[in-house]
Amino acid sequence: MAFPSLNVYDFLFPAPTYPFAKHCSESYLDARKKFLNAVNANSQATLLKSIPVTSTEFPNQLYIDIALMGSLQASKFLIHISGADGVAGLPASAIQTSLLINPPIELKKDIAIIFIHSLNPYGEHKKRLVTETNVFIDRNFSDGEIKNPLYANIDHLINPEEPSWLDHFLVKLSFYHIRPHGWQNLINAIASGQKWNYEGIFYGGIQPEEGPKAVIDWFESELLTNLQGDVRQLQFAFIDVEVGRGEYGEETLILLETPQNNLFKNRKVSVSTTDSFVKALSEKIQQINGCVTKPFLIIKEHFASVSNYKFLMAVRDENSMYHFTKRNDIVLNPQSYETQMLLNAFYPQDREWRDNAIKQGRSLCSDTLLALSQMKV
Repeated sequence: MAFPSLNVYDFLFPAPTYPFAKHCSESYLDARKKFLNAVNANSQATLLKSIPVTSTEFPNQLYIDIALMGSLQASKFLIHISGADGVAGLPASAIQTSLLINPPIELKKDIAIIFIHSLNPYGEHKKRLVTETNVFIDRNFSDGEIKNPLYANIDHLINPEEPSWLDHFLVKLSFYHIRPHGWQNLINAIASGQKWNYEGIFYGGIQPEEGPKAVIDWFESELLTNLQGDVRQLQFAFIDVEVGRGEYGEETLILLETPQNNLFKNRKVSVSTTDSFVKALSEKIQQINGCVTKPFLIIKEHFASVSNYKFLMAVRDENSMYHFTKRNDIVLNPQSYETQMLLNAFYPQDREWRDNAIKQGRSLCSDTLLALSQMKV
């Protein structure tokens, strides 16, 4: 009888398992299936609404799903958002699925979580950061025109009419713009977006995007007008998960104002008042029946996955190739180098990165729920 050989090294130093990475998906359809299955399997969870998103490319396939964990009789709500940035929303979807399958803490009866799953299902399905109309959702909620003269000066460099790897892009950018302005200021200006070039990166659009607008309208017309308690006494916290540039694997919490307590004492925190979907949603909630004078917390949980250089190159090259093939009626290979470069930049294949992102997302959810439970009405 043969016995299996024993590898002493594997016994002494077992390979890491990364248990949370199993919740990650490689496609929007699989991510949505996992999320809906998790909702159905959780006795405390209910699917409140599936909002269809119109698409000529993927008709009758795209939905923004809204689910509740807890009771509508609660007085305090955590609103957890995934997928505003399309393909970069896949890690956030995994966090939501994980929270539903194995809640990090037991919910008190006066606290509930509302999940908004896949705010930009087209981008998640197409492996792009933007909607079918090339709109970057968070820039879609900027009031009026985006004044961004530095972006305007380099528009021709970051949005070439056709893809090229020999246009000396970085040389020109470095000589004329990085030296006088600084690399970080330049990247920040590009990411701040614009509303004049509908084929450009970080385009904000000229009218509200259908899906996010439908979510805000639903909160106003259906949810907040049908809650069991006095809507003016409700408390809200928001977590909007995003992925992007920074030191690989690092979590940063982006807040609207400097925190006044020790909730985030062990986390990296920055402050930004940039317009976004989560800010627009919180303002709408404030307006309804004088709901609350100020929401308790608005948090953008940012997971860094790519350097500034790779961030810019991935976004620029994918966008240029996409619009070049579209203008010339060329079928873009979904496995193209540009698509894969964008995917790798915003959704790393590294299981350790994915596992850590989900663990940190769960931890932030626990801390926010605890703080919400201590909030006085």
